[in-house]
Amino acid sequence: MRWVNSDISGGNYTSGIATSHNIASDNGAFATSGPLGGNAAYSVALTAAGDYPYHCEIHPNMVGTVTVNP
Repeated sequence: MRWVNSDISGGNYTSGIATSHNIASDNGAFATSGPLGGNAAYSVALTAAGDYPYHCEIHPNMVGTVTVNP
């Protein structure tokens, strides 16, 4: 799975100035990313089938789930 910070609400994503976010696993299935500035990416290998809930620690109301099918 790969996340890319394209949030330009706080600046200019092309020049790398944007609202920072991070990716944190709700259940410890993968390591938490550091802060992701504009256009920064974070990737993890999710090989086992299941649901992988996550959130942004900087903005806890930002949540999601990745579902891996067998």
